Amino acid sequence: MQRNSEKILFGILTVSDRCYKNEAVDESGPALKKILDARCGNAFKTEVMLCVPDDITTIERVLRMWSDEKMLHVILTTGGTGPAPRDVTPEATQNVIEKKLPGMALAMAKGSLEKTPMAMLSRAICGIRNQTLIINLPGSKKGCTECLEFVIQSIPHAVGLIRNWVIEVSQTHHLLQTIDGVKNEKSETFSKDMLNESTLKETKNISFPECIHKKTSKVDTSLVARRLRSSPYPMIRFEESLKILDNVVKEMPKISKSVAIRDAFGLVSSEKIFAKYNLPPFPASIKDGYAVKVSDGSGLRKVVADSIAGSEPGKRILKDGECVRINTGAPVPEGADAVVQVEDTELIAEDDDGRKEISINILIPPTVNQDIRPVGSDLKKGQIISSNNGIPLSSQDLALFAAAGVQNIQVFKE
Repeated sequence: MQRNSEKILFGILTVSDRCYKNEAVDESGPALKKILDARCGNAFKTEVMLCVPDDITTIERVLRMWSDEKMLHVILTTGGTGPAPRDVTPEATQNVIEKKLPGMALAMAKGSLEKTPMAMLSRAICGIRNQTLIINLPGSKKGCTECLEFVIQSIPHAVGLIRNWVIEVSQTHHLLQTIDGVKNEKSETFSKDMLNESTLKETKNISFPECIHKKTSKVDTSLVARRLRSSPYPMIRFEESLKILDNVVKEMPKISKSVAIRDAFGLVSSEKIFAKYNLPPFPASIKDGYAVKVSDGSGLRKVVADSIAGSEPGKRILKDGECVRINTGAPVPEGADAVVQVEDTELIAEDDDGRKEISINILIPPTVNQDIRPVGSDLKKGQIISSNNGIPLSSQDLALFAAAGVQNIQVFKE
């Protein structure tokens, strides 16, 4: 079968409730078009772009129309591939395709997992409807463009196979089996002289994989008679090779740079990191209850204020016979030296239809420092919170840095 189009025709379908409602700008669709416009010697053309909501029926309708009526060669979807309730792009794709291409989805998953562990949450699939290749891509601009780059080199060959473009398929197979004119045992050396003028015109815009060693190898592979018959290097024990490698790595210059912790995920710290603040930075309540003075013992207390988690310590100093209603994690007011859990109290008086407590009764006498986390009990200022141990930083590491007041860190350059 011969080609009926000089270019491979693409449709880009953005699936997003927010973009469809104009609550957000679609950055992913235009980013994909930019890549297609720039790659493969202008062999690609974006024929149509559309944004639809996360609705399975709508997505299916567009995929069918673009495959059956517009007869596009490739459809790229971006968005709706995650595990959220409204993410239904893989289900819509599954409902319309006739064959699955798990290898393409695997290539995207493998490449993405090398960049972020969050890629394991993607449910993207790839497949064929009629003679159209459908590829699910993530919704983010970064994710969708990266995934397209992982598979873009195989798209021309995939389309050729799906459409039974014999000349293009044959050319690709020859190029993959041939390096610098050296014949493979089971194939002939491919030459454009084997094709007539009309068939050459059909293949002028097709991009094919190249051997990366063509431009970098200094070995003349045509000198087969002079190839080495045995290794010129002596055998050494595995343990010795590790020592050699370790010494080389130690002597390599370690170049670092400063990055904000929000950009440090997956990077390796080049220095020890110390806490800049105590954690907690104030005496904090362990339970919901009331901050009290131990010297008051049990009995009646006047509720004079609230202390809520996330707030800064107030300036009020607790007096005899007073208490402060307090949440878990909230700062204990000055003058208080214990927290009484709410279960060990009873309400005496309220106001404002139950919205305000006036007084309570402490049922059990408290003890000093009862249910209070001291300053620095989790982390002390100056404490090492991360060593430069060569392990990539995780999200848990970055959360700890933020809690300890660290905003920027030194990491090794990639």
